[in-house]
Amino acid sequence: MATISKICCYLLILSFLEDFIYLLSMLKVGIISYGERIQEQIAILSELNCFEIVGVLPTTPLPDNSVISSDLLIEEFDVLCNKTDALFLFSSKAYYYEEIAYMIKKAKAIYIKKTGHLEVHQLKSLAALALESNCKVMVGNYMLYRELSSLLFEQTTTPKLIEAQLAYPLVETPRFNITLSQLLYTELAFLIRLAKGDPAKVRATGCTTISANKVDVIIARIDFNNGATVNIHASILPFETERTIKIYQPDSVIYADYICNSINHLFPTKQTKNLSDQSKARAKEYQAFYDFCNNNTTEVHSLNEDILIWEITNQLDQKVQLFT
Repeated sequence: MATISKICCYLLILSFLEDFIYLLSMLKVGIISYGERIQEQIAILSELNCFEIVGVLPTTPLPDNSVISSDLLIEEFDVLCNKTDALFLFSSKAYYYEEIAYMIKKAKAIYIKKTGHLEVHQLKSLAALALESNCKVMVGNYMLYRELSSLLFEQTTTPKLIEAQLAYPLVETPRFNITLSQLLYTELAFLIRLAKGDPAKVRATGCTTISANKVDVIIARIDFNNGATVNIHASILPFETERTIKIYQPDSVIYADYICNSINHLFPTKQTKNLSDQSKARAKEYQAFYDFCNNNTTEVHSLNEDILIWEITNQLDQKVQLFT
């Protein structure tokens, strides 16, 4: 009986230690987001079991049917920052450069969903400030975490030519003040990683068709220092949505369709694989942020990578304007 009691005691201690280690490994995070989106974001983060949500700061009023506990609601950024290990800034457009710079000074780590409202020189300043403040910053780009993207990264070894056909119909993309090259941001980040080199030369042409003062079509070519070339044909004409990528390598040709969520090997043997729903990409991205906060070797979409993408979109705008 004494032996059984000892074993039970050891098992209880072991269980307690496992729970204790689990709690220590969880990252205490705060959420800054639009009121109507917070519930959705809390649900995704909670499912990962690696984040402890200790506070939320809505930038717009919460919906009437919100079930968020009042204990989680925080009105002051400093209070939120002092309670957390990291911040999720989902509504970055609600903040100006000065406010994001203040967050970087105060926080240990920040996930910034979007940076398109900032100028390149501001992003460079934020990158320098993050380095000085020892704050880890990850910029959101869920396309990098889709299952299809992971397969392409894995199977693309020596790319020589990458062709991308991208169509963003007007019906799904209100123009506002955004340019077509800025719409390419998400795909550009992915294509540059896929080329496995540094961009060396950017060329582009474009034209205005149905829009009075907006470029509707862009044809761009980006040459890389490793000999790879990326060709992009993008438009916002009212055709069907299209996001396809074809990769030519010495030993294979791969065709990926992001709308059908499928990958096709056209050479040396023909085969097709249809993938599951891409909805898990957000969760994988947030998991990558957790790994990034705990592991310096985890690769994420950094501010420096983000700066490179926006510099290229600016070049595309400048070069296209010469033709229009």
